[in-house]
Amino acid sequence: MRSEDTLPPDRGSGAATWLRPCARPGHGQTGGFSPVPWCGELVCAASCGHRVPPPLHGASRVLGGLGAAAFFITYENVKSMLPHSSTPYLTPATHMVAASLGEVVACLIRVPSEVVKQRAQVSSSSSTLRILSHTLYHEGIQGLYRGYKSTVLREIPFSLVQFPLWESLKDLWSWKQGHVVDSWQSAVCGAFAGGFAAAVTTPLDVAKTRIMLAKAGSSSASGNVLATLGDVWRTQGLSGLFAGVVPRMAAISLGGFIFLGTYEKTRQLLL
Repeated sequence: MRSEDTLPPDRGSGAATWLRPCARPGHGQTGGFSPVPWCGELVCAASCGHRVPPPLHGASRVLGGLGAAAFFITYENVKSMLPHSSTPYLTPATHMVAASLGEVVACLIRVPSEVVKQRAQVSSSSSTLRILSHTLYHEGIQGLYRGYKSTVLREIPFSLVQFPLWESLKDLWSWKQGHVVDSWQSAVCGAFAGGFAAAVTTPLDVAKTRIMLAKAGSSSASGNVLATLGDVWRTQGLSGLFAGVVPRMAAISLGGFIFLGTYEKTRQLLL
């Protein structure tokens, strides 16, 4: 049976679209802790000619929140367990290790939610539950984790840039003013760090989006990040690798401001 035969039809056209790879990849999940995680997917869907559904989905939002919570719990616990060096140059290494492990844990929750959400956002007729059951029936649990490796390979470099930069900017600001930064100052640092990290990791987001939206059995669906990046480079060049960089930076900068500022405020209240 061809992969197209297993797909729910698009209402009104009869065409199977929900696993059709976007012509303009890179507008996928914005990464990090964005308050508008659906922004990139809607741009992608519109650019491919799909009818754009309203922002969704409740279950995906909840799982996204759980993923963020899993990240910060892991991040703080790993930081506390690692030895604290008196050498300031080694401090970023602690943040890098903690953030990397946090992403590995968070993606266990984030990826299934993202797979279902992205497929729903390029389908005009299928519900989240239908797409979830369809994925489990035809692809098994591994279908929900398609793109896990590419997502981790995107998120770890993202966090390797974002969190050490965020922590360093907070330390610099604290040193300049002579006291610990306030939550709004932490939010500003988070916005800058998130936007910069988003820009430099956009090619990895391009690859992740192509892999998650690829038809089952296609070469992109195999999850080979380097091969996918090579294909984008050959067909679209540098502009293809950085497709969607502006909305991605804008969304993640806003997300970094809100989430990291809120996180810092909550942390200050609890500790």
